[in-house]
Amino acid sequence: MLRFDVSDLEDEIEVEFDEGPEDLGFQDELRFADRIKGRVRISRISGGIEAVGEVTTAVYLECARCLETFRYPLRTSFDVIFRRGSEPIQWQEEIALNDEDMKTSFFQGDFIDVGEEIRQDIIVSIPIKPLCKESCRGLCPRCGGRIDKGECKCPKEEKGSPFAVLKEIFSEKEGIEHGKS
Repeated sequence: MLRFDVSDLEDEIEVEFDEGPEDLGFQDELRFADRIKGRVRISRISGGIEAVGEVTTAVYLECARCLETFRYPLRTSFDVIFRRGSEPIQWQEEIALNDEDMKTSFFQGDFIDVGEEIRQDIIVSIPIKPLCKESCRGLCPRCGGRIDKGECKCPKEEKGSPFAVLKEIFSEKEGIEHGKS
């Protein structure tokens, strides 16, 4: 947990960290290959506290094409403004948020928790469709072997043109028109 007492923060502090995934609230949703390392600069600004930093780690993901597990390095940065109080409740159906609204978090008491912001940044940095490599060809739809590793031994099919049938029809029609039937 990366909690900082900001009650007597006058200017700014800079902290390097090296945390285990469980320290930032991760359970079993991700398999980490490395610890979570980074740096955060916390400073007092008008109306709040700003936390700016960067994080590096690595996780194990499953390739969306070939289903192989691979190591995925992550590097992300964050910029959060903590404001004292609780989040204002707005009962409007739709509101437009600006950039500052999107990076604002609220806190009560004397402590801010940067760990939750880091946790959220790591989660949104995971690709929706992870690939072990961009050129991964995936699995054979017939035998299930991994194509890139030569595990597929299926005979190559000649891919016919979807217009081959039309070509035959026109060839037959031309033959009939020219008396070649």
